[in-house]
Amino acid sequence: MSPILIISSGRSGSTTLLRILNTFKGYNIKGENKDFVSNMIRAYDSILYTNRKHRYKTYREYDRRRIKPCWYNSYNFEESKNNIKKTIKQFLNREGAPVWGCKEIRFAENRSYAEFKSNLKLFINLFPQTKIIFNIRENINNQAKSAWFKDNPDSINILKEHKTYYDKFMEENPKRCIMVSLEDMINNTKNFQNMYKFLGQKFNKDAYSKIMKEKRE
Repeated sequence: MSPILIISSGRSGSTTLLRILNTFKGYNIKGENKDFVSNMIRAYDSILYTNRKHRYKTYREYDRRRIKPCWYNSYNFEESKNNIKKTIKQFLNREGAPVWGCKEIRFAENRSYAEFKSNLKLFINLFPQTKIIFNIRENINNQAKSAWFKDNPDSINILKEHKTYYDKFMEENPKRCIMVSLEDMINNTKNFQNMYKFLGQKFNKDAYSKIMKEKRE
């Protein structure tokens, strides 16, 4: 089973992209989840870090060696890792679809590039077959005026920063990622068609047209 992450910002067309992907047989891409994935990944990062720090699995062993038990823990790393994977899959793929995942508009929010990259790399560490679709809106001036951003005077700079993160990660991981804009979807560009190839899917004009014509609240 292969995960797909749609990493986006508010009002970039990520819900439309999700709906297009879910027309593919065997796909079950969920909506946003208030950064649930990143929070689970941080938990995984914590057990990774702690596993490197604690040296002995019994308190008696620390005592016997007269070592401070600052990082004393007794959990089983592989068991804990598998529990995190299981929780993510139960949350995002309760149905057991062959291709699963979610879209998230908060993945880059209030994070440095190092944190953004680390979260993606750790997710890939858990699920090595992961593919990532970065979704943007080329007209960021209109995006910045949308309800999601209009009260933030720094919205243009935030959107530019997110795009920089996407570009950099794509440059470092070219075979794992693709970027698709709202304008690509609307105009059915060559780049949009490349997304189908990236996912190993054939373009279905009827399914695409139905999604693009139907407006939902």
